[in-house]
Amino acid sequence: INAEYMGKIISIAILILSLIYVQADDEGVLKARELRRMTFEETSAVITLDAKNYKHYVQTSPRPYDIVIFFTADNCKLCDDLYKEYVTVAQLYREANANSPKKENERKLRSVFFARIPFNQQTIRIFQQYDFKNVPNLLISHPKMNLINQAELKNSYLKQNLWQISMSDGVVTAQKLLSYINSKTERDVPYKESIINLLVVLGILSGALFLAYWLFKTFKRFIINKKVWFLGSMIVYCICMSGVVFNIINEVPFTGMSKQGEVQWIATGGRMQYGAEGYIMSFTIASVGLLFLGIKLFAKGEKTTFKRIVYAALTIMIWTVIIFVENTYRRKSHYNPHFFPPAHYVKGPLMRDQGTTV
Repeated sequence: INAEYMGKIISIAILILSLIYVQADDEGVLKARELRRMTFEETSAVITLDAKNYKHYVQTSPRPYDIVIFFTADNCKLCDDLYKEYVTVAQLYREANANSPKKENERKLRSVFFARIPFNQQTIRIFQQYDFKNVPNLLISHPKMNLINQAELKNSYLKQNLWQISMSDGVVTAQKLLSYINSKTERDVPYKESIINLLVVLGILSGALFLAYWLFKTFKRFIINKKVWFLGSMIVYCICMSGVVFNIINEVPFTGMSKQGEVQWIATGGRMQYGAEGYIMSFTIASVGLLFLGIKLFAKGEKTTFKRIVYAALTIMIWTVIIFVENTYRRKSHYNPHFFPPAHYVKGPLMRDQGTTV
């Protein structure tokens, strides 16, 4: 074969490869254009994918774009709550024109689209593919995901780009979702509250301030009363000490049941409690302070036999309450306070007695 003939063959081969590359590139651009159109047609900016669309837009190359997928299911309260935040993030990306490619600092950022896949008979294989046991789940799918064939590498990729959301993640807000997605897509889409939300917040705040002013003017004598403030502070103290926030977050039952079928007010474990237990212990601990306050009030004026009897009674009550608290904590855990120093402590004069250092 002469050089001229060989040159023609190479030229034809290069031409064919160029046509294939251009055709493939055009197919990827066309898919991105279709997703962009669907994004702007959806009010939520989130595209719903079925099994067919998932294969076409996510699994099939070429695809010169990232796609964020929210896996959800019916009758899932956490999914419904989180989806509202997810929609907010999708709309922020659309407003920032992040659905189109962008060149930034000599880097080409890919288009980013948002989708959801509900669990049903048609999509069950997709959920099985990722070995999902629970929902919701959030996947940031990059183009290179389709090129990974080794199971170990694919698992490593999913570990980095899949968020299996659960109650242990706490409250997942739009800001938290946005920060996570930005870190995976290399975008820097800022969080912005919508004008409607801002107006609602301002309206609520203005109404609350007006109501507070009206209440203060109407019930001024009652509000500035020292006894009311004292009673209110004691109620707030008991509620805060009771662990009411922990109880709400962890859905703690008010009481428990023993193996004998008896009602339990105090939980046995050191890392758990019942709702009733929190209120009992907070009131009990607060009552010690109230008893000391009672002693101080009775100390005013002339000392009489009656007052001495009251002092003794209040002191016995304080000691009884402390012993009750001590025994309660001793039942719950090995680490607990003691009213008396341990038996092995050295006893003796003030500077020698170890009990004085407790």
